Amino acid sequence: MENYGKSEQIICAAKNCGIYIEPEYFNKYTDKIKAHEGIIYIDKENNCLIKAKTPVFYFHEKETFKNILLGYILHNIYFPNTKYTFLGVTKRLGKSCYVLQQDFIDSQRPAEPNETSVYFMERGFRKVKTAKLHFEDDDVVIYDVTEHDNVLLGKDGKIYVVDPIVYPKKQITEIINKYLDDEFIRNEVNKILPMFEQLHVDISDINI
Repeated sequence: MENYGKSEQIICAAKNCGIYIEPEYFNKYTDKIKAHEGIIYIDKENNCLIKAKTPVFYFHEKETFKNILLGYILHNIYFPNTKYTFLGVTKRLGKSCYVLQQDFIDSQRPAEPNETSVYFMERGFRKVKTAKLHFEDDDVVIYDVTEHDNVLLGKDGKIYVVDPIVYPKKQITEIINKYLDDEFIRNEVNKILPMFEQLHVDISDINI
């Protein structure tokens, strides 16, 4: 695992890039939910969620800091109706957290497994059933879709994939480079490139 993931280095880099958010900033949110990877603040005024997520290295032998920070870009590519906006970096319980904003989904209920399966398979994914249901295409594997209410049925009748694990099967930048013509994707990548430069992460394979 790379040393780039050390909290003190990440926080220092965020401060140098002007994207560090002081922990006291979040005191204004009275409603919050503890989640597996951090904490979710409910911003009622703007009808959105603010997620302070601690990096989790799910696949220790392969995962890198670069993949962790670019991972939410993959979410935006595959699930634009629940896209994340990168706000910055903060500290919680002594650890660095990435702060992401996501629109609130007005849902009826969690999606049933069969509804989730139909949603993914209509989009060209293959169903892989091991201990837990997940889906894959040639580029990524989508995990954690039947746990933690990560797939919702909206009141509009549409499926919303809120917070899955999107794991790249190839170099993550190879996937992202195919979508850089999308203005939103390109802008989100540009937000985090200064962090990579501060941490001396090689970004020569990102075609911006």
